[in-house]
Amino acid sequence: MIAAPPPPDETERLIALHDTALLDTPAEPPFDDLTRLASQICGTPMAAAMGGVPASNLFGIVL
Repeated sequence: MIAAPPPPDETERLIALHDTALLDTPAEPPFDDLTRLASQICGTPMAAAMGGVPASNLFGIVL
């Protein structure tokens, strides 16, 4: 399989992602609780997922 080329604004995207200071942060129980509650209310396995992919690893935040 041929890898897709990076988008033209990849450098700016990685800088913006790094500037959020959210990479490699510990879990926050209040957000986990809110996620579970929203999931129960909506009858879905996950309320929402927001992710950012830095150049070195996959990172995601479940909201």
